[in-house]
Amino acid sequence: MLSLFVKLHETGYGSLRGIRKKVTLTLKVNNTNPSNYYNDFGVGKRLHPVWFSEKHTKWGEDGLASLESLDPFLNQDQASLSISMTIIKSEVDTIPTVIGPGLSPFADYADSSEFSDIRFRIKPTGTLFYGHKVILSAMSPWFKSLFTSGMRESFESIIDIDCVDPNIFSRLLHYCYTFSLDIQSVEDARNILEAADRFQLSRLRDEALRYMRQEITESNIWDIWAWSDIYDCDRTRSACFQFVSNHFVELVKNPAWLRAKSNVLKMALQIDEGMLPCEESLYESVVSWAKYGKMNNPAFLLVDDENDHNAKEQVEETSVGNTFGVDQKHHDEDNRKNENENDNSQAMIQSDNDNDDDNENGLSFEDELNDRQGDLAEILQYIRFPLIPPSFLVNVVEKDSFVMNLPGVRDLLFEAYRHHAMGDLVGILDNVSFRCKPRHIKTNE
Repeated sequence: MLSLFVKLHETGYGSLRGIRKKVTLTLKVNNTNPSNYYNDFGVGKRLHPVWFSEKHTKWGEDGLASLESLDPFLNQDQASLSISMTIIKSEVDTIPTVIGPGLSPFADYADSSEFSDIRFRIKPTGTLFYGHKVILSAMSPWFKSLFTSGMRESFESIIDIDCVDPNIFSRLLHYCYTFSLDIQSVEDARNILEAADRFQLSRLRDEALRYMRQEITESNIWDIWAWSDIYDCDRTRSACFQFVSNHFVELVKNPAWLRAKSNVLKMALQIDEGMLPCEESLYESVVSWAKYGKMNNPAFLLVDDENDHNAKEQVEETSVGNTFGVDQKHHDEDNRKNENENDNSQAMIQSDNDNDDDNENGLSFEDELNDRQGDLAEILQYIRFPLIPPSFLVNVVEKDSFVMNLPGVRDLLFEAYRHHAMGDLVGILDNVSFRCKPRHIKTNE
């Protein structure tokens, strides 16, 4: 079996940093056999478009062709291979570097006792790190204030630091002396972001957010959007908004949907243009999100990119349902689905990610799950009920007591029925709401 792969290499340090290219690869074994000119095409394959970036530089095909299929196109056992790369889209998201790798004059003094005039003790582990006030003050307003405030810490030789992982603090100190830090994953970027924001290392904070923007996927989009909101990064928020606009149909089927924060869902449901689901699918997805919070133990979260295949199938069954072209037969199926939804949702897979036990407001994940029904009342304000067929409203929405007992839902249904009753006349009213206006749905990115 012939395998063929393409790998991008940097010609210099950081050449690919912040650069993403969406490409289509065409891998081909050319016909070089002079006795087989009737077939000029040889053997080949055009791969689905992929994104190349600094962390994803290799792509190809494990089984391009069998050796038997290659034989007619060989010339004296020699093969001619060709690789064609078509760039569909390019994105550049870079942050200027302060200094090249290995060029910092302070690198040798990172966590060094030589000339050190301050030490940091990380609680509760007691881990000690050496520092130099002038270097740290130049890198961070937080450190400068700590050393010059006139408070007790200004005069002590050892300063206690709480609520930070010693490994993360060590890497932050190393960054202050070398101006470089290698981020390993999105979760690592989140930890770096949290610490960099606390210690006011603005360049490192921006680098962590940039890394997240480069690594957005269907499984982490809701976390990254939530973090961009917590740390008030418009650029990352905009990247998340654009990603959801282009992939909303797939996102509501992904198990990560059920772990999204309520404020992020509200922002997502305000998207007015893109590759969007119908309003019925959006309704069912947010209701499943709220019911998941009511029914599930907080120890049961969602799986990551590598293990979410089975969970994804569960979400497709319980969260989205059918695409409605709605007749009475479909509504009968929807009613049965609503009655069994509680049992189906219990099948979600346990996650190994323990970092979501507490959210940014200090509430436990259990508290957040219990609050979801209350959040649902506000989230439903962004569902465009007037654009949903009346038969769905009657047979699905009105028969779900979980939804109908929420404040404001009957007003939303009244608005929807009024819209359907008035037909085209509703467009001439001055007080028509945004819910009566269709979203602009695109068919491709």
